[in-house]
Amino acid sequence: MAEGTTPQRGPGSSFKLPDNRFEIPALAGTFAYRFNGYAIKQDRPFYLLGVGQLTIDRQGNITGEHQSAATAIEGQDATVMTGKYTLNGMMSVASNGAGEAGIFFNKADGQGKSVVGGFYVQVAGDVDRIWMMSSKAIDLDPVAPPNGKPREAVELCSLEAVRMALPKS
Repeated sequence: MAEGTTPQRGPGSSFKLPDNRFEIPALAGTFAYRFNGYAIKQDRPFYLLGVGQLTIDRQGNITGEHQSAATAIEGQDATVMTGKYTLNGMMSVASNGAGEAGIFFNKADGQGKSVVGGFYVQVAGDVDRIWMMSSKAIDLDPVAPPNGKPREAVELCSLEAVRMALPKS
């Protein structure tokens, strides 16, 4: 079977996939992604969405960048806010394709905040597509809350990534 293909099952056929098909070295490469979701800021709900690229190396390190937009979903003064971010993080997956990722989203330009996001990860059928959903986020606003501890950001996002390129040798 060619690498990256999905096996077909027909009448009377059987197959066994390799046990390591979803481990990080098989995911290495560059992915285009899109995401959308919701965030709460000062008790006001926002809708957010964006597109970007991320690269996963053979050790699970993540780098990349994205552009995003957000708008309040209630209130007369709602406007579209845009921002650009760089990404750095780490991903791990088990042989069944389920895993976790932690990504630092550093605001490079525009509106928005730098955050650290935690994600649940699922390889979606083959190593050319990944789904992620937020599991936790920490607001890195330089203005510390009164207790001095980082603020948990209230957001819920989903992401779908599709392979653009294999890793460079």
